[in-house]
Amino acid sequence: MILSDLHVQNPEADLDRLNRDLESIKDDDKAYIIGNGDWFDAIVVTDPRYTKTSDKTEGAAIINESIYELRNIMEPYKDKCLGIGIGNHENTYIKKCGADPVLLLCDLLSIDTHKVKHLGYSAIVRFRFEHESGGSIKSFIYYQHHGWGAGMQTEGGSITKYARHAKNWRASLHVYGHDHHKVFKELPTRLGMASQTCKWQEEKEHLILAGSYLKTLNKLNYPTYSEEKGLHPTPLGCVIVSLQVKHDEMVITDASYI
Repeated sequence: MILSDLHVQNPEADLDRLNRDLESIKDDDKAYIIGNGDWFDAIVVTDPRYTKTSDKTEGAAIINESIYELRNIMEPYKDKCLGIGIGNHENTYIKKCGADPVLLLCDLLSIDTHKVKHLGYSAIVRFRFEHESGGSIKSFIYYQHHGWGAGMQTEGGSITKYARHAKNWRASLHVYGHDHHKVFKELPTRLGMASQTCKWQEEKEHLILAGSYLKTLNKLNYPTYSEEKGLHPTPLGCVIVSLQVKHDEMVITDASYI
């Protein structure tokens, strides 16, 4: 489960939807969570972007309140959470205030037997899978970057932007957030030659735009940021990826709607 752009603190963050999605994997002992930034809205009163209508917190310590709200949400799933990255919202807060809410959240969710990793703004990770009965080990390379630029009006624009960037990295999964689109797409297959057998070898790669839980519109007289910028509504939720380790390959499919 790839969770991106939760925007906790913002009243338009659909945390009911988030809790339902998390609940769907609660009893699955082979389900894991990776965070790809902007879990926090992280816009404080001194920030020029701040508006009261975009801040649901009640106390003066906005970031503290948001950290503990997310800690309470993620507490039942802390052993499933492999790591959390930062996005442009947290990164701006770090630059202005010198504190990292994601790092504090990772510390709060970590226990002696499982440490939640801080994944930074981008990360490349190698996973190794072995059948329970033993045998060959399969490797799987995962790459994520929170994203950049102004919000894209079209899904196609975001796909083009990030598909070009994905060519710079050799990975089975290329994951991006920021644009709030939700996409699972197989990229053009790379052909090569196996080093030992000299047979043709296919390398399949997939592009994921990780979605968001922030609603585009509200019912108030004063607009959300997205409404003010003329951005269209995007589907809420996350992307869930299924990894099946088979004898000769890793099969990657979209399990978001299962």
